[in-house]
Formats: sequence, structure tokens, C-alpha cells
Amino acid sequence: MTSSHRPARAIINTNALVHNLRVAKKAAGSARVIAVIKADAYGHGMLKAAEALQHADGFAVATLSEAIALRTAGVKKSILVFQGGRSEEDYRLAQQYQLTLTIHNLQQLDQLEITPQPWPDIWLKVDTGMGRMGIAINDVDSALNRLGDTCKQLMSHLACADEPSDPLNQTQIKRFNQLLKTTGLAGSLMNSAGILRIDNLYDAVRPGIMLYGSSPIAGGDAAKQQLEPVMTLQAPLIAINSHKTGDSIGYGADYVCEDDMLVGVIAIGYGDGYPRHAVSGTPVLINGVECSLIGKVSMDLLTVDLRPSTDAKMGDLATLWGVGLSVDLVAQKASTIAYELLCSAGASCQREYDSKGTQDG
Repeated sequence: MTSSHRPARAIINTNALVHNLRVAKKAAGSARVIAVIKADAYGHGMLKAAEALQHADGFAVATLSEAIALRTAGVKKSILVFQGGRSEEDYRLAQQYQLTLTIHNLQQLDQLEITPQPWPDIWLKVDTGMGRMGIAINDVDSALNRLGDTCKQLMSHLACADEPSDPLNQTQIKRFNQLLKTTGLAGSLMNSAGILRIDNLYDAVRPGIMLYGSSPIAGGDAAKQQLEPVMTLQAPLIAINSHKTGDSIGYGADYVCEDDMLVGVIAIGYGDGYPRHAVSGTPVLINGVECSLIGKVSMDLLTVDLRPSTDAKMGDLATLWGVGLSVDLVAQKASTIAYELLCSAGASCQREYDSKGTQDG
């Protein structure tokens, strides 16, 4: 019987999630750690991630539907919803499921005020320089007067936390500090990068990408930050072809063999979440040996130079990223970020959960 699943698989090491949470908690000191598990836990599976991250102080998601799914699955910890509500029904559901909503614009506040009390707990998000979501600093006092005791915390978000030396970070921190001083409320500002590189962590931190084993610092090394990869993306080698000098490989004939060489075909492509824009030379592991992507990535397949891996045979598993091969490096080769790769592959591939680790590719 043939499998209905595509061959590529994303192996999720839940022990690595537990480890990375310990790293975040150690760096956070006395601050509460709110584990961010939005977008299906960055492609790792939200419910499984919540189970592995049970020692976090709470969870954060993007949408109300994600939060309700967690509650329905039996998650009891506090859950913060970044996008907040958009209707009276949303606020009613948030109260029913005991969720904390973010208010990030005055229109949401208008909608809340016409919703019968009791209201759900609220975190008020302020735009200190990100320019994306958050009420203006000048509107904070009036918003707090309207919210009363419902508002439990102020929050904001750093635009350039992945580049710690960027002066906008200190500008935003200064603005946020002033808000906390004048309002007397607790605050939450730091994401993964801020946790690792900025001293003032406030009352609560919100680690995301670091929990999944990717460095939150631009150009950073996850291993040096004691982070372990959680997702290992693997797919089988399904063909080995002999090519002559001058033969072209793949769509557009972009790659031309510089020598007589063996070329491997691996059963994964952009239909499985592997980045189409990964360039020739992007590393792939086969039997623990680093080989190079050659030619263009297609929907279901990619090709590799097998000259370094002389023992490779059909059926061997290739590691596209994960244990032994940093997802950050692959993202760099594809001119993107690890967030996108993890979310895409996790949404496209069959996930398998392993608390012991993965076999080497």
C-alpha cells in the first residue's frame, strides 16, 4: 500500500523545545515568560508545542480562534491574543474562555465599550516606534481612563531588536519607560532578541523564534546562544544520475556540470515549504556529509551535487535543515528568514514528534 503523504517530513524534537524554554527563562530572570505559539507554533504544531512548553508562565497567539483552540484542548494557562477582538461577539467569547485581549487601536476600544460587562482582561498596546500596531502615545491616558481596571498591562514591540545596536531600540525603550513611569502599570516589550541582548526585561517577556531553535539576532549563531534546533526537515534521495561535463541541470538550465559527476534528486520542493529561491551552493546533508544544492528548486524536487557523498544511495534521507544544519544558514542562502521557512515547511509537510532527537541526514 502506498502512503498518501508526500515524502518530506518535519521531525519535531519536543525535548529541544523544553531546552530552549529553559534558556529563555534563565535569560528572563524574574520576568514572566509568555511563550509565543502563534501560526501553529511557527509551523511546529500549536497543541504539541503548548504541551512541551507547559512550564511557561502563559502563552500568546495571534488570533482569537487560536486561543479558543488551546482552551478547547484543555490548556489552562493565561493566553494573550495579539490581534485582539473586532466585534462584540469576540469580546463575549474572550470573556467566556477567559482570554486576555490586546487593544491596539481606538476602534477596538469603541467596540469594547458597547459590549456588556464583564469585559475580558486587556493589554493595551502602544506604538513606540514600530509603526504597525499600537495606539499613539498621546492617546494612552484617555484609553486607560476608558478601560479602567480592565487594563492589566502595557505592551509594545521593538522594530529592530534583531539589530541590538540600532538606535531606534533605545528610543523605543525610553518612550516605553516613560509610559510605565506615568501610568504605574506593568510592561512587556521584549521578544526573543530583546531577551538575549537587552538588559531591561520589564514584567513579562514574549519569546518566539528562540523557542524553535533559530537565532533571533541578525547574523547570530543559535548554537552559541545555547539554542537547539526543534524542526529537522528531511526527505529521501529518490534518484542518482550520472552526468557529463557540460550537462545542464534543472529548469532554465542554470547549472552546468563542471565535471563528470553524480547528481542526486531529493523528493522535496517548494510545494513542501522548501524555499524556491535557495541558490546553488545551499548546503544539504546526506549521511552527515555536506553536499550542495544545484540548479533551481522545483515544486516537488531538488537536485544536489553528490561528489562529496560517495556512499550515497537511493533511499538515504537528506537533511534540509535542523540537526547538523542551521535553518538560519539555509534562510540566508534563500534571502529570507527562518520564521518563513519553519512556518512554510511545518504547514506543508507531515510532522512527526520525537522527544529523543532525529537521525542524522
